[in-house]
Amino acid sequence: MILVCHVSYHWARNFLINFESGDFKTSVLSLTNQIFCSKFPKEAVVNAALSSFNLSSSNTKTYLVSSNPKFAGDASFLEVLNGFTKVGNYLWIGDKEIYYPGGVIPVTVSAADFFKEFYLEQNPQVAENLWQNRQIFGPRIPTNDYEMSIESAGTSAKVKFAVSRLYDAVLKDTARIIISGSPPLFFDNPVKILWPLIRSINNAGVWEVAIDSRDAFSALAFANFFDSGLFDNFLNNEVIQNTATIMVIPGAKKISVSFSAESVQEFDLSSGEPLFLPLAEGSEVQVMVVAKKSVSQTVVGAEHGVLIDPRMRPVSEPASKAQALKESEKAAKVFGSKI
Repeated sequence: MILVCHVSYHWARNFLINFESGDFKTSVLSLTNQIFCSKFPKEAVVNAALSSFNLSSSNTKTYLVSSNPKFAGDASFLEVLNGFTKVGNYLWIGDKEIYYPGGVIPVTVSAADFFKEFYLEQNPQVAENLWQNRQIFGPRIPTNDYEMSIESAGTSAKVKFAVSRLYDAVLKDTARIIISGSPPLFFDNPVKILWPLIRSINNAGVWEVAIDSRDAFSALAFANFFDSGLFDNFLNNEVIQNTATIMVIPGAKKISVSFSAESVQEFDLSSGEPLFLPLAEGSEVQVMVVAKKSVSQTVVGAEHGVLIDPRMRPVSEPASKAQALKESEKAAKVFGSKI
């Protein structure tokens, strides 16, 4: 057994990796009261992690990875990611940084950006206080709808920031992207991440998107860094599967979808509203944009099907709370799920 503890600014995420099966378990420890420490002992994190799994250290290899420069570990998170190149492009959303294959950039999301995604009472001073407190005390696992809205808003704002800043580096020339991050950023319905993601893409294209709700990406990277023999076991288990396929075709009025040689269906997109195709994971269809010069593209189904967005780019931001709520309801309707 291998235990890897990932220490960030406000939390420690623990991965217990099974050598034989390649499976892993996770737990999260809050470090809220320790964030101002100049040094945090590895033993305290490891012992707390072992306790969460009811294990002793006698038969467990332990490693500590840090994305907080105050915490010394066996490796930095950036070192781990720099040695992990086999899974393609990714965006890893941290407390204060965004990691991607080219390195790391600081998060510079403002309270105003945060509040665009926050659907409860809007008051400028409340927004600023909420954001500053979150910057100091960090994300937390939501215990009620209010806290869930705060965490969803933070996640959405960071995803939009990352996509707008790193489109050329991460999405432009890739067919698949993994979006992962620190807990509890990916705690809930993936629609909450897919919707701001698709609104942030300003170019036509098709992407298979894997929303890594378990942060399996970190476990993969850690296993590869400390013991590369575990890597193939993880890949064979397909622990990171595609959440949805996104197809952005700005201005398209009509498409033809070939489900098979005998089954072809046309869809009217003239309303400008996104279209959801509940396409089974792994199955392929041909989508043809019907126009003066028709263009055909193969798309692959995923856990949450295929989302086709014909809206003109850039997609305008909601101008009011009412519009923001309407956008949220629209996303839920498009995906046929609760947002």
